[in-house]
Amino acid sequence: MSLIIRINKIIETYAKNPTIFARELDLNPETVRKICNGKTKDPQISFIVKIKNKYPDINLDWLITGEGEMLKRAKRLEPFCERCIEKEGQIHLLKDLLTKKDTKIDTLNQQVGELIQKLQSCDCNEDKKKDVG
Repeated sequence: MSLIIRINKIIETYAKNPTIFARELDLNPETVRKICNGKTKDPQISFIVKIKNKYPDINLDWLITGEGEMLKRAKRLEPFCERCIEKEGQIHLLKDLLTKKDTKIDTLNQQVGELIQKLQSCDCNEDKKKDVG
């Protein structure tokens, strides 16, 4: 992958277009467009330094040589991401359990309501029997 392609990838990731990228680096947009289009074959070192200073997560080895990953922290984040995926699964399981618990509570509340109505109707019938007797 050429330096120009790597620069375009940075623009795509961080700035979305060369004009915004130029503004963020305090550069002339036309200069950045020429670099992105390959009209400027070898950008000046000051351009690379501006990228390094603006985007400290960029792996400078990757930017200059194409070796390694684009981001410095990519490898350090992987174990964290695996833990997040595991935790996300646990969260999903707990949400399912809470939903089932809520459904069970609703069912029990409905049954309690029905039993209260039955008891009230029985009490009324008992009261009527006492009144008659």
